[in-house]
Amino acid sequence: MAPNSNLTSPFNTCNQNGMLIFSGDLEAIEQASYEFVEDISQHDVVYCEVRYAPHLWASCVENPDYCTPGSVTPKQVLFLFINALF
Repeated sequence: MAPNSNLTSPFNTCNQNGMLIFSGDLEAIEQASYEFVEDISQHDVVYCEVRYAPHLWASCVENPDYCTPGSVTPKQVLFLFINALF
């Protein structure tokens, strides 16, 4: 294997496509969060670390003070995930 090969390339491709689908859509983000929790609980998972990047799911990242109405901020994404997890 080449020393510069990117072992995570397929993952990153799927992950980026998923971000495009959910980015800026509060309902889709909330639904995905709840479904994640449901899937984990149905499979009797005892421990799970959830990792996500709210900035990648937001539609307004630069400065939330200058976002247009209806934009999704990283803070909104964060609260959606927290509510879904608990």
